[in-house]
Formats: sequence, structure tokens, C-alpha cells
Amino acid sequence: MRKRQHSKHRGRRHLPGQKPRGCLQKRVEEVGGERFGIIAVDVGKAEACSEVFDFYGKVLLEPFEFEVTRPGLEGACGEIRKVLEQHNMRDWVCAIETTGRYHIPIKRIFGEELGEARNLHPYTTSQIRKSCDLGNKTDEIDLAAMHRAAVVGLAMKDEVVSEQDQAWRVAARHRRDLVEKAATLKVQLKEVIHAYLPGFTKLWTADHFWESPIGVTMATTFPTAEALAKASDDEFMEAARNIGSVIQRRTIQRIRAWATQAAPADVAATMYHRRACG
Repeated sequence: MRKRQHSKHRGRRHLPGQKPRGCLQKRVEEVGGERFGIIAVDVGKAEACSEVFDFYGKVLLEPFEFEVTRPGLEGACGEIRKVLEQHNMRDWVCAIETTGRYHIPIKRIFGEELGEARNLHPYTTSQIRKSCDLGNKTDEIDLAAMHRAAVVGLAMKDEVVSEQDQAWRVAARHRRDLVEKAATLKVQLKEVIHAYLPGFTKLWTADHFWESPIGVTMATTFPTAEALAKASDDEFMEAARNIGSVIQRRTIQRIRAWATQAAPADVAATMYHRRACG
């Protein structure tokens, strides 16, 4: 039996580059570790949680939750700023876990009110948390893991990207999403067609079935193999003309040859086809 090979690149685009590009050592040396603060923020949809540490991990502000609203965010920034002033912190960064798009308003307000806000990938937090607290997940443990990630330089600065590049990224991401959805839909449609016309899609190669509208048109116009076998050339051509296309006679002959030897169809799928296609 042939062994299935898995590509080593599969899924790589979903994982962050785990390189410490957010190093803080020079800034820490200038002010001292006890005067450098790290503000960890665990993001949620409606609420978020934050904790404040110094560079060495001493907790300056215990974990507290706040609502993701403008009053909630501004109130959280006020509490954090008080703590930073009380402990005479001279420099700090905010390490905000990126969760979908839910972190964006938090990052914007924290950046405006407190200064530098950096991105921390949830994959990084998860791996560091598991290294110390495998199987134990709480907000406090996540925030402590985020502090450790920021210390070793894994809280990243935003890339400087031009508006044109941002637009291209959005378009490329949207295109990739559409391609993946289209591929999934094609697989599902071929399975449905195979249910009431078993083997019909094999008349075309895997990729060519979708290159021409003829295959799908014949499959939706004629609900059974018997109907395809009995259809005249004029009926085939009329179905093709209805979609602004043409069908060659050798294609008609190939379809008839298959239809006369087709396997029995799934009765339920045939009834569904008749109801859906009228």
C-alpha cells in the first residue's frame, strides 16, 4: 500500500515566525529591569484581562478584567498608569495577544493612552504556557506566559506597511479565502452529482470537469442516467445553448456510452435533484 506523504509546508502560513524580533534588552539596560514595566493583555470578545509586571516578573498589578468599551478601556488605562507612576516605572511596553480582530480596539486605545503596544501571537502564549503549566489554563497563567514571551522578545512591533501594500494584503487574503471556499464547494457538488449519476464526473479529468460548463449543465438538466441515454442530440445542444455554450457530438457519444452502463443511483439523491432543479 502506498504510503501517504504529508507536505512539510502544510499549515505553515498559519503559524508565526518564532523569532525574537521584539528585543527589549537595550531599553531595559538604560532604565533597569525594576523600572521597566510589561503590561500583558489577554483579549476577549466582550471583556479582556490585564496584569502589570516589571521586567523580572514581579507583579505590580494583580490581574483584573475590564469591558471592551471606550469607558472600560480608558478606565483600565487609568488604573495601569497609576500603578506605573506609583512604582516609578520609566519605560514599558504593552504585550497584547492578537485574537482575530478583537484586539484591534484594545491595541488602539492602549497605544494612545499608554504608549507602545505590541502584538503577541496566541500560538506563542500557548507554547510558553504549556512549557510550565501543561494542562492548566487560567487567565493568570496566560498573562504570566505573555510576560515571559515579551521578555525574550516575542512581543512584536507592527510592520511599517504602505497603504498600497495593505490593500494588496487584504485582496490576497480575500482571494485565498474565496479559492478555499470554491474548492470545498466543488468537492461537495461532485459528491452530490456522483450520488445520482454514479461515475458521470469521471468522464472528465479531475480539473477539466469545472473548466467547461457542459458537465455541470448536463448533470443538472438530466436527473438520471436513463434520461441522458434517451436524450436526443437536439436536447443536448438545446441545454448547451441555454447557457451560451456548445457541446460536441463526440462528447454526446461519450455521455451516452457511460449512461447505458451506469451504476444504479441513490434514490434519495435523485428525488432531491428533481425537487431542486424542478
